[in-house]
Amino acid sequence: LREKVMRMINDALFLGGKGIWEVDEWSIGGHSMGCFVAITAVAQEMSSTIKKVVLYGTGSYPGKTYADCPPLRDAAGVNVLVINGSEDLIVTSTLFGGPEKDKTFQENMPPLLPANTPACSDRGYTMLKRIDGGNHAGCAAYGPHTFPLADGVRTITLEEQQKMTVKLSADFLLGC
Repeated sequence: LREKVMRMINDALFLGGKGIWEVDEWSIGGHSMGCFVAITAVAQEMSSTIKKVVLYGTGSYPGKTYADCPPLRDAAGVNVLVINGSEDLIVTSTLFGGPEKDKTFQENMPPLLPANTPACSDRGYTMLKRIDGGNHAGCAAYGPHTFPLADGVRTITLEEQQKMTVKLSADFLLGC
C-alpha cells in the first residue's frame, strides 16, 4: 500500500497520471512541529521509500502524547539532517528542548555522524548543523515567533539564514 501511495503521488505531481517517470527514493522534511510529522511518517511506515529526512528547528522526538512513534534509529538506512539556528529559543527551551529531550532525541534518531566524516553512508545517520545567528522563525518566512513562547532575535538577515538553509539542505539531498 505504501508503495502504491508514493507512486500515485509521483504520478499526480510529476506526470499528470502518465506513469512514466518512477522515483525509487523520496525525501521528506518538516519545520518545528512538522518535524514530528516527518519523523513519525518515516519511522512508522515510509522508511522503505524515504531515505533522507531534513528537519528544521527541532531538538526533540515525538512524545507518546503526540504519536506512537517507534525509534527512527530502527529504520534501516535513513539519513537525517537537522538544521537549527544558534538563536532559536524554541528548540532550546525546556518546553521543547533541554537535556532530557536532547537525550531522548539522540536515543531515538539514527546515530550522530562524527565530525569530519563524509556524509556518504547508507547505514543511517543524523547530521547536526547550526546556522550561527539564525533563529526559529528564520527557517520559514513568517514574522516574529511569539507563541507558545518568544523566539530569539536573529543576528543575521532572513535572506542570509535562508540561503544557508537552502545550501545545507541541497548539499545533503543531492549529495551521495
